[in-house]
Formats: sequence, C-alpha cells, structure tokens
Amino acid sequence: MIPVYTEVSNRERTFLRLPKRLSIVLHLKVFANPVSTLNSLYQLLQQREDVELVLIAEEKDAYQYENLMERFPVLRVIFPETPLAFPQVLRLACQESFSQNVMFLDDRVVLETLPMEIFSLYFEDPQYGVIVPHCFSVKREVIPSQVKPTLRNGFLATVSWDKPQNAIPVMYPVYFCCIVNKEMFLSREFSLKEYENSLYTLAEFGWRVWKQGFWVIQVRQWRVVLDVFPVTEMTFSEKDEEYFLFHYRNVTHKSLVFRQNTVLFSLFLRCLFTLKWRMVGKLWRYLAGRKRIRQELAAFPIEDLAIFSIINNEKA
Repeated sequence: MIPVYTEVSNRERTFLRLPKRLSIVLHLKVFANPVSTLNSLYQLLQQREDVELVLIAEEKDAYQYENLMERFPVLRVIFPETPLAFPQVLRLACQESFSQNVMFLDDRVVLETLPMEIFSLYFEDPQYGVIVPHCFSVKREVIPSQVKPTLRNGFLATVSWDKPQNAIPVMYPVYFCCIVNKEMFLSREFSLKEYENSLYTLAEFGWRVWKQGFWVIQVRQWRVVLDVFPVTEMTFSEKDEEYFLFHYRNVTHKSLVFRQNTVLFSLFLRCLFTLKWRMVGKLWRYLAGRKRIRQELAAFPIEDLAIFSIINNEKA
C-alpha cells in the first residue's frame, strides 16, 4: 500500500512521464540537514534532463523548495502525510518514480561520482537487483562495504573489507544508499521489516534480494562520502534480540534451522531458570513459529546455502 502524499514539481506531468535513465530519491526526515547532499547533486545533475531528483520530505515547511525548483533540471518534492519507515520509502519511490532504476540516499550522503555509463552495464543485466557504492568517511577513510557471510552454529555472521575490484557481490548495503531495480522490487513480495537497528533492516533487504534470485553488487566507480561511520557487520550475540529475529524471519534451510533451534532452545532453558520472562516469551515464539515462516518463504527460489556460494565466490 502506497503512503498518502502530496507532490509539487518544476516540470509538466507530460514531461515527467517520459522515461528517465535514473531516479534519485533523497529521503529527508524531520530535522534533516541536506545542504551538502543537495550541493553534490547539483554538481552532478546540471543540464541532466534524463535524471529526475525526487525529494521525499517529511517536514513540509523546512526548506525553500522554490529555490531548489530553479536549480535542478527535473525536481519533484513528495510530502508524505506521516513519517515513513525504510520499506515504505522503497515502496513509495519505486511505485511513483519514472525510471526503472531508483537510487536511494539521505542527508548524510554526499555523491562524488555518478558513473551513468557504468550503471548502464548493470541495468541491462537480468540478474541485477541492487547496486552498492564505494563508501568513504568525511576523513577520506574507506568504509568497508564488501560484506561477506560466514556461519557460526547455523547463525549468520558477516565480515566486511575493501578489496580493489571493479564489481563484487556483497550480502547487503551497509548504509541507506543504493540503486534498486524497480521492476524486481515491485513484481515480488519482499515483506520487509523495519528493525530498530538499521543494520538488520538492510541485511534483510539484501538477503531477500538474493533469495529472489537477484544480485547485490558493489560498483567501485560509484563513490560516496558518509558523514557517519555505520556498523557494517553482524555477529552472534545472546543479548541481541533483533539478531535472533532476523534469523527467525529469513533463514529457512533445514540444517541451519535445526542448528539455530538447538542454540535457541538451550538459551530458552537458561532464561527460564533465571526467570527472564520477556526473553522466554520471545524465544518461545521464535521456536514455535519457525515452520510457518519457512512456509511463507518457500516461494523464494534460491536456497540459503546457494547464496553463500555465490557471494563468497571470489571470481564472481
């Protein structure tokens, strides 16, 4: 379901509906400060009528949108009635954009490059699902974003590094900055959850893209600067409830589920004996509901362990 919104634009609707090469969607939450982001976009989008810039602005009176209308060749500003979670931003932008490829970012991202010719090579690939950028900090430190999965007692852990290679398969984007194949997203049911820890929201998105048979690829020619150094890796932790929730919602392979359930049942007994009732309730729901979740995800064509072999293939 698309969130309710209003929209203004600097171009006629007949022009907007002409197919664009790329839609860039800048999500502006309340109290966002997008000056640096907008300046970087302005430098890259001057005279480009084949790229539309879409602002999803949750605070209607925060900026001088009239000035922005004069600066950008193609600008649309969407005002949602209520704040949006990540899955809602994905849905709204993909549903309403006029390109088959949608770039997402927020006010903590500065674009350094926009390699449209490189993007086009991937846009034409039938397995392309998501493109991830080469990320740097404001101090010019590389933010490792080539995320690879490993296993510990049936649970996923990830490691990230920066290996010089033009394109490399990764498990998920490490930040809310990526390009999405719109047709892939709209034609399939992803049923994404908004976690309190955005790492798991992004991990679930990437994982389900892979399970649908599409690739998540980091392209080094696309460079961005983040003014935050995000947590890029997940690891096993008995204290992290959302870590268990992510596995409950996403891992379906029989042997992995069995090993995970063994660990969860042991933890359930310990919490029961130490009277940690809230955790007892959560773990019981995870254990009892596992079969239902596996049935819901049965339509996803790719097995969990096949994803491991593809992502971890150094020649991919």
